[in-house]
Amino acid sequence: MKAFAVKKIFAAVVFSIIVPLLCAAEESPADLYSKAKIAYQKRDYASAVSALDKAIAMTENAPNHNNYYWRARSKFGLRDYAGAIKDFDKIVELKKGDTDPHVYYWRARAEIAAKDCAAAVKDLDKTLETADGAEDFHFYYWRGFAKRELGDNKGALADMKKAESFNPKSSNTLYYQMLAAESVQDYKTAEDAALRCLKLKLNKKSETTVRKFLRDLYKNKLNRPADAAAQDAELMRLAK
Repeated sequence: MKAFAVKKIFAAVVFSIIVPLLCAAEESPADLYSKAKIAYQKRDYASAVSALDKAIAMTENAPNHNNYYWRARSKFGLRDYAGAIKDFDKIVELKKGDTDPHVYYWRARAEIAAKDCAAAVKDLDKTLETADGAEDFHFYYWRGFAKRELGDNKGALADMKKAESFNPKSSNTLYYQMLAAESVQDYKTAEDAALRCLKLKLNKKSETTVRKFLRDLYKNKLNRPADAAAQDAELMRLAK
């Protein structure tokens, strides 16, 4: 009886070790892709990258651009911007010009994070050439952001105005619009953008920043008393 019990325990231990190993060995590229997508949705980007590394290695002779896309997105989530850009580059190579606009968009986002805003503007130009209009707000916003980083305030202002037309309630769009307008000495547009920004629900820090901008604008550019600026801003805020 004791010998039988020992054999039974041994068999159970072996089963518990061998079966998971066999199951892991049987994971197909499709299984790994699904596993990665689930991990990505849970923001477990490291696990997503690990699964897609395996899927890509298994499909080296017939690469699937979707594996590279979600690995790039996962690397972006991990702030591995250089790695993300490299994977997006691979997709462009695989698709031979027939590239989804989101590939260019997310490559641009990685390029902005990596401080290569000139490359980002080029990618966002391509994004807007092929986009269907559904997500144009994001495309114009980030191109405007990249242009401002490059010192092209006139281009940034035009893009931020376009972005506002898709989403008038974006305080970030209005904020960068007012900064770009001031930089090109279009003070009236800067004032209008700041006042519209104050009409939105801002946190205390953002509201203070915009109010200071208006006070400085009135005092130094429009030759109006600072107190009047504060009063005007308050009136606009209350007149929602």
